[in-house]
Amino acid sequence: MCVDCVKVIRPERSICLDTGCYVLNYLACRQCSERLPPVEVGRSVLEEDGEETIKFTREYILTKKAHRKAKRKFLDQCPNCLHIIAEHTHVFWVDQDEYGDECQFYEMDCILCGVNNDSRSVLPF
Repeated sequence: MCVDCVKVIRPERSICLDTGCYVLNYLACRQCSERLPPVEVGRSVLEEDGEETIKFTREYILTKKAHRKAKRKFLDQCPNCLHIIAEHTHVFWVDQDEYGDECQFYEMDCILCGVNNDSRSVLPF
């Protein structure tokens, strides 16, 4: 989205964020020069064709499909001038790993927050 607002474009991260932002990578809004962290405003829930979509601004979209996959998308936006800083995508699904065990899989992609993918076993210890 806006590469002038961030220090490093799409840094490698060790976590997958589905909300919030990585403020340490945020320089300032190039449009108004403020360094206020992006904010979340508004929320709505939409349902279409067996999918549930939850949307709130910073343009947050959550889609749940029958095959247990959820995709969240939102825009990180300057609270002062509403300049769009970054588009954040977070994907979550449950599937079997290479050993046949049920796992939760996560992917994150954002020029501000970074990129990462991760998985966690859902089996009890």
